[in-house]
Amino acid sequence: MPNEQIRVLYQELRDIKQLVGEIEQRIDQLEQIFAAALHDAPLASVESLVSAQTLNITTPPADSGAGPSLVMLGPAAGPDAEELYPNGIDAVSGRPLLKINAAAVAQLGQDEKERIDLDLKDLHGQKVASYVHSLRLRQERSGQARDDEPPLDVAVQASRDVDKKELEVLGTIADIDQNSIGEARWAVVVHAQEDVAVLQALWPLIRHRMGQMGYEKLDFDFQSGDTSCAAWLNRHTDNGKKTLKGGQREGDWRAIQIGRA
Repeated sequence: MPNEQIRVLYQELRDIKQLVGEIEQRIDQLEQIFAAALHDAPLASVESLVSAQTLNITTPPADSGAGPSLVMLGPAAGPDAEELYPNGIDAVSGRPLLKINAAAVAQLGQDEKERIDLDLKDLHGQKVASYVHSLRLRQERSGQARDDEPPLDVAVQASRDVDKKELEVLGTIADIDQNSIGEARWAVVVHAQEDVAVLQALWPLIRHRMGQMGYEKLDFDFQSGDTSCAAWLNRHTDNGKKTLKGGQREGDWRAIQIGRA
């Protein structure tokens, strides 16, 4: 084996020995601190160990060729200068994989917001302004102009402007106006075995929403035999054979969904 290789291996051995020695020293310190905490050692020795430990932390270790994989320490003072080690410790070197302080973390978070494409942001603003303006014009023509009227969802209006028509959807919300209850729909979920009193207490709100969604049949009563929400629903739907709209199915019932678990 060439002397140069032997020299490299010998240096690695010395580095490992130094690292092992530091680990052993740290273990001894922790052992004594824990022993003191359990009243197995005098308090004075703990204070001296803490002082020594602080000195070791603030004193740069001997250069052994091994250090943190990444250092990101931003200029800071006070609490912002606190070092963080989110990636843990390297098992071989015993040093943090990432050294970063609170100031650098805060800076990274602020920079993330600035990475938004400014052109796309400007385009989005122009579209919103255009949609709001178009909505105001339609309201003025219909005599229903209101300054506090919310605009249609941007994605909804965009798709409608492209196709120039109302789009049909299959259970998705991509082309649904979330500001319109009649279009977005509304629901309340109750357990099948829940006391019918819960449903009865919610009924004024349910009835109001049904009217907003265009349902005509709203006169649903509550009887003493309705021991649960499921019993109430079965009575009004002939055990599920009919809809709450009565008789023929004119559309999906969305006001009440009885959960069965």
